[in-house]
Amino acid sequence: MANPWMTHLNKVRKENPNLSLKEAMVEAKKTYTPVAKTGPKKSKRSGKKSKRSGKKSGKKSKRSAKKSNNA
Repeated sequence: MANPWMTHLNKVRKENPNLSLKEAMVEAKKTYTPVAKTGPKKSKRSGKKSKRSGKKSGKKSKRSAKKSNNA
């Protein structure tokens, strides 16, 4: 599916071939009506917090492991 704005802009440009792109955009803005979005968006998150939130893992990072080996 094509972008509705671009479709409208191309239609205005064909009707007015003497206009520059900028001028055509100004004209198209006057007559463009936004398309309503279809249906509500579903959220990807369930709203539940993970069990491990706020806890640190017991593993050391590579950087800290290197420092402890060199000392």
